[in-house]
Amino acid sequence: MNYPIATTAEQSERLLKCNVEPETADMVCEGKKILGLTFGGSIPNYKWENVKKVKIIPSWSLSRLLQMLPLLLEEYYRLVMGPVGNAWVIEYNDINITDCILKSVAEDPIECSVQAIEWLTAEEHKLNEIKCGKNE
Repeated sequence: MNYPIATTAEQSERLLKCNVEPETADMVCEGKKILGLTFGGSIPNYKWENVKKVKIIPSWSLSRLLQMLPLLLEEYYRLVMGPVGNAWVIEYNDINITDCILKSVAEDPIECSVQAIEWLTAEEHKLNEIKCGKNE
């Protein structure tokens, strides 16, 4: 199967509404076209406050999205992610897998991660901090 390498413009807008800092993006896109990517940091040459004017928006790779997801919630629920049939699933469940507080299901791992971030921020859970820049 072919999966996208980064968030779409629509997914990026959803992440921005969750107060995900645009500086944590490791790519940029214009519409459906990926314009750039960096290795080891955020994209330093873009002024994110001008994003709407130039119609270039931040975009996050799967790797960057997964960095944001906490491995544990409330010291009891652990992150589990993987393919199930033709879909991808992210869950936060207890060690016995009897109690699940989140189950995100989507056709690709990026959409699944975006849904998980939306749920986490709506429930006021803290995302992992992303250190951007040369010393990342």
